[in-house]
Amino acid sequence: MAIAKPDGTSESSSDKAGESTALQAVQKVEGLTINNYGHISFFNDKPVVGVPGPFTSGATDAMRDPLSQTPKALNKYGNRLGGTSQSTDRTACIGIENNLPVTLSEVILEHHYSDWGWESRTWWEVDSNTSTTADFKASYQTGSLGTDHWKLTIYFEDGAAFYTGENDCMMREADDSQYGPMWFQITRNRFNINLRSGACGTLIGPGTVPYEREGGTVDIKYDAYFFVSVYNMFPVSAVAKMDHHFQSGPPFYSNYIEPIISKGRSGPWIVYSNPGGSDYWNISVQLDVVPPINRDDTQEKPFKNRKENKECAFSTSGDDSGRDITIDIYPGGWTIDMPSGRCTDSWITPLGYNTVAFIAMKNNFAQNIRYVSLTHQYSSDLPYIYEYPYILVGQKSSQFNMVEYKTGSSGYDYWTVDVFLADDTHYQNTKPGKRCFMRESDATTLTFGISESTFNITLPSGSCEDKMTALGAVDVLLGAELDLPYNKNCYLAAHNAFANYADGFIVANQALSISNQLCWGASTLLLDIWVYNDDIYLLHAWGEPIIGYLANNPFATPVSLLSALKAINQYMTHFDNVITIIIEDKIDVSHRAVLWSIFQEAGVANKVFWPSPDMQKDNDWPTLWEMLQENQRLVVFSDYNGADKVFPYQWDFMSENVYGPDSLNQETWTQLRQESRRSQYGSKNLMAMNHFPWVQAGQELLPDWFPLITHANTPDFIREHVMAFQDGYNITPNWLNLDFIDVGGGILNTLYCNAALHNWETPEALKLAAGRFIYKKVFEQPTIDGKLSQLRKVHKKEKHDIMNRVSNHKPTQIDSMQDGAKDGPVNYQPKPVTFSHG
Repeated sequence: MAIAKPDGTSESSSDKAGESTALQAVQKVEGLTINNYGHISFFNDKPVVGVPGPFTSGATDAMRDPLSQTPKALNKYGNRLGGTSQSTDRTACIGIENNLPVTLSEVILEHHYSDWGWESRTWWEVDSNTSTTADFKASYQTGSLGTDHWKLTIYFEDGAAFYTGENDCMMREADDSQYGPMWFQITRNRFNINLRSGACGTLIGPGTVPYEREGGTVDIKYDAYFFVSVYNMFPVSAVAKMDHHFQSGPPFYSNYIEPIISKGRSGPWIVYSNPGGSDYWNISVQLDVVPPINRDDTQEKPFKNRKENKECAFSTSGDDSGRDITIDIYPGGWTIDMPSGRCTDSWITPLGYNTVAFIAMKNNFAQNIRYVSLTHQYSSDLPYIYEYPYILVGQKSSQFNMVEYKTGSSGYDYWTVDVFLADDTHYQNTKPGKRCFMRESDATTLTFGISESTFNITLPSGSCEDKMTALGAVDVLLGAELDLPYNKNCYLAAHNAFANYADGFIVANQALSISNQLCWGASTLLLDIWVYNDDIYLLHAWGEPIIGYLANNPFATPVSLLSALKAINQYMTHFDNVITIIIEDKIDVSHRAVLWSIFQEAGVANKVFWPSPDMQKDNDWPTLWEMLQENQRLVVFSDYNGADKVFPYQWDFMSENVYGPDSLNQETWTQLRQESRRSQYGSKNLMAMNHFPWVQAGQELLPDWFPLITHANTPDFIREHVMAFQDGYNITPNWLNLDFIDVGGGILNTLYCNAALHNWETPEALKLAAGRFIYKKVFEQPTIDGKLSQLRKVHKKEKHDIMNRVSNHKPTQIDSMQDGAKDGPVNYQPKPVTFSHG
């Protein structure tokens, strides 16, 4: 298309690359070229003087008027002296090179030569570190008195617009398109007009930034922009959220969404300011760590800067403007690293301290470790308990735990470690609450060693150690007998085992990971399977499959059935247990054939035990020992009963009561759930007792009649539920299906149910190892009252003697072996629990 002078034209393109359009349609007439602007150019050495162009008026040696398109022939600026040359029309082909670290939603380049009209080109969505097509045709002349004028406007994706003033930078013959295209650069806060004949440059700014406020959008003027990224120096992934405001201006919030991996950098966030004033910052950081098991409420809590609205101003020197600014986040605090200087601040951690360390455990025992519990206490504060799933011989734990502490004060740190080995032996450091002071230099990744003889607290500031003592042997089977049939034992079952804090669920049913649940004594896992991303995943739903928890917790990742089965298989490889999986099946027909192949790929298909139909009621199952000997030790049930079912239909083999609030209401808690109506109590070899609430996502309170899940899991309340089945139906559950198996009386009541099933009596006083497992044998180690624990099984009792209701019944006394000779007080504390869905 033609570009008229002097009125000017504007070109724009929605194509990111920008299409080239030929603007120079030319014709050759007897030794000269007349372009479609009416200008004359020469392409040979034949002297031609005073040839008028189509738009020329008056004599050829007249001064140029505003409408004239041909300069006068004789001019001291002519290409040749002696009156043999004319001023020459030219065209430059120009593109834009975006060297900023962000995408520009719009770039507008404007140009006019001398008193000609403005011409412009707009490019859309110019990605970072890319170039547009050089398709802006800028018209100019050489050999005349005029010059070239340029303006640039850039738009960021948040709507902010920054621009340059009008900048003079004259093009010459070498800049003509016949010598190739040119690209002008946008670099930091500068616009570089990179002409072949010589470059010019100008600053970009000021600009306006739209801000949404009540009543509409306002544009706020700023002089400069900066690109702020976060560098994560934590050993785990982190999500950073920041806000910044200039002086009394409104706050702008960062656009960081994705977690930043350890030793990784976030994308840039554009911050606007007026250098020389006051800039204020707030930073919060959420880490991909599992909270202490007795403080699950810190799961969502971020780190925050200790000084609210921390002042850290940009320099007026120009060193900062348009620059990449890095904010380092690390265990001890954060630093804004600007070219003009640095600002730092410390944290307020989720538990209210100012420093954190990340601790792994190293297994120096001669056998595999089933489970480790590390307790840390600062000064006289509440002790916090951190758990580690099994650790193989000579290896470090698969996870770090973040331990919070305080520097700059006179408090001490106290440590207790409890180790449960594959042979069921419980070790503890000889002085529970071993004092070992942590300093600022310890805010890093640490590894504590544990062995039969020594607990090594290895710190950069100075290490400590304590001896280890074997306290006893624990009952990891929770009273289940290997020499009895599968259907004659009771098992602790984790309801919605996949929905746990360790895997990033905020609305969770369990605190522990699947591996830790198994290590903790849960031999049964309740799993919901759905189709997601054309594969089978462990998800939960309210009416339809959803993964809404992902939007609330950036670290949450849907757990595939394959990965969960691999974790189960790895556990079974190292520990001899019979494991049960009960599946709530929500997959479609097209994926049902895939289900068995996933079990095969995970390596557990050859471990699956297939019960015969006569085991539904008439005949006992094999003993646990027989299942272990044959390596057929994975039992799988499903609630799907179609013709293409893969696994045994669960209600062919078991009865089950209602779930949710009805399972906690004494008026309804023994009623059959709807799917189990055809499987009356006593009509099957197996019976499952649901005992958990059901809470919608986002709901914070249960009904008034049941305010706390900690009450649901109290030993007496679970026991009362068990006794309702014994008294009403003469049946003892084979499964206790609970939320938060690590809270309350799950372990104790599983033992009670096994006592009833096996006709043996439990003692009046039970010793709990570190508040977790029940001792089956206590070594020469006194309890806090100085008496040894005597655990014995008394057979040939009436089946329900232990559970008979007595009006003046007193709860069984439970002592904790965490108490003893201490450097500092460390006591197991019940933990508050976040409410969960059903």
